[in-house]
Amino acid sequence: MSTPQTTRSGPHGAGTTDGADDAGIALLSVIMLVLVVATLSLLAVGAVMAQVKPLSYTTKTAGTIAAAESGSQAALAAVRAATRVDGVDGKTYGDTTRLPCQLAGTLPSRGPVLAYAVTVDYYTSDPSQQPASWLAANHLTCSASSGVSATGDAPKYALITSTATQDGVVGIADTSGNRLLRATYALQTTSLNIPGGLFWSYGKKTCLQVRGTAVEGAALQYAAPSACQARTADLMWVHDTDNKLKLASTLSASSQLCVTAVGSAAQLEQCAPARTDDQVLSYTGQTFSMKGARCLWSERRATPSTDGIDVAHVSRCSSNDYTDWWSWSPEPAVGAGDSGYASGQFVNYKYFGSCFEITREDPWANVEGVAPCKHAGASTNTYNQVWTLTTSAGAGDWPTADQPVKSGTLSIKANNHNQRCLSRLETTRSDDMGTWSPDYPALADCNGTPQQRFTVIGYTGDYYTSYLIKDDLGRCLGSGPVYHPAQGFDYPTVIAAACTGGPEQRWNAPANLVPGDVNHVLETPVTR
Repeated sequence: MSTPQTTRSGPHGAGTTDGADDAGIALLSVIMLVLVVATLSLLAVGAVMAQVKPLSYTTKTAGTIAAAESGSQAALAAVRAATRVDGVDGKTYGDTTRLPCQLAGTLPSRGPVLAYAVTVDYYTSDPSQQPASWLAANHLTCSASSGVSATGDAPKYALITSTATQDGVVGIADTSGNRLLRATYALQTTSLNIPGGLFWSYGKKTCLQVRGTAVEGAALQYAAPSACQARTADLMWVHDTDNKLKLASTLSASSQLCVTAVGSAAQLEQCAPARTDDQVLSYTGQTFSMKGARCLWSERRATPSTDGIDVAHVSRCSSNDYTDWWSWSPEPAVGAGDSGYASGQFVNYKYFGSCFEITREDPWANVEGVAPCKHAGASTNTYNQVWTLTTSAGAGDWPTADQPVKSGTLSIKANNHNQRCLSRLETTRSDDMGTWSPDYPALADCNGTPQQRFTVIGYTGDYYTSYLIKDDLGRCLGSGPVYHPAQGFDYPTVIAAACTGGPEQRWNAPANLVPGDVNHVLETPVTR
């Protein structure tokens, strides 16, 4: 028996089977699917191709940013490595002649070479906010062979410019993706006040020197000016904060050596806290005296030693003024002893060891100056350097760690005179020393006017805004041009000027505090 088949009539009466119809539909579906997939593939390829350039550019910029940072760090390391060991105290200090001017290098890369080129420009004032014209006009000369000259002002800032490059991306300008990184580095300034200086007699006729080997018990003698200029370790001294005169080369030693009175002789002995009567030397403006009105004599005794070299000695202080046998004129680098806020004194940073004083001890002088710091330990004649800061809280209200900024009047009580106040005078004055414009402050009767208001600033946490004296116009007081007193000394005047952050405008700053700091870092594309 046969199985019956079912047929359908088409429009023309022809019959088709179900299997043939399904096969045609499936083929059509496959073709459509292939077309869809092909279309999507083309779209995906297009999307991928569209991202090749941006991806390559992003990869390049990431590499050049890293290269620019590497160049900046390499330059910073080279700046910090520009040092030398001092022959006097054995400590390490910065050496401007070894500062880098330019450097270049490459970084490992799987693709094109990543390279950086760095230039380092040096300035005495902060360059971070200055226009290009100022940067070009004020940078210090730098040589690949000798760094920055050691004869001029020491650099205080390094402007590091690091440019990083890599071969260009196809279809984009070659310079696109290169990066420039600029940073300002505040140098740690220690060169101005490296401890130790010559201990000159009045008129620079002799200087104090160790006789023979610098050991305990060594005698002291007076060297001729030609020998003093050698500035060897046996000639360099520090008047330390304990008011003892120490051989600079022993400061970092376990046993420091001090000038000591042993009978009438002056010789080296181990410094000891308990030894005050025979080791503490206080400067009066001309003499270095000890307890008991004894002074360190500066040249010859009545009978020179048999070998013709005068040996230093201690004897009763003389009443003669400014003589070459008992008056001294030490270099500022010898130090300021214990002078500072506690004693009512202002030690100038540029002339370290010298203090803000009333000229010639005259409260009516037309100009004030900076002269070797005096110490009250053995003298009653220090009033012309002892200031009183009077604020709303009262007299003697000096800056502290908690309150570093104090405003008020600065006054001095001269011997047998009333209190006189430092003033911003608005007139020009003349005397035998010169003509003085209103930029030079001087004493006047205290009257409470704004011209007598000064702001004394201690350490604020930022060195560049610290250790200043500002007048009511916001100008900073600093050491200025020298004047010529009748005694023959050339001492700087005190002048008010726009604040520059220079050492001449710093007062009571620690000798070596200027901190190293990187700031104002700016990263930009070279071309985009």
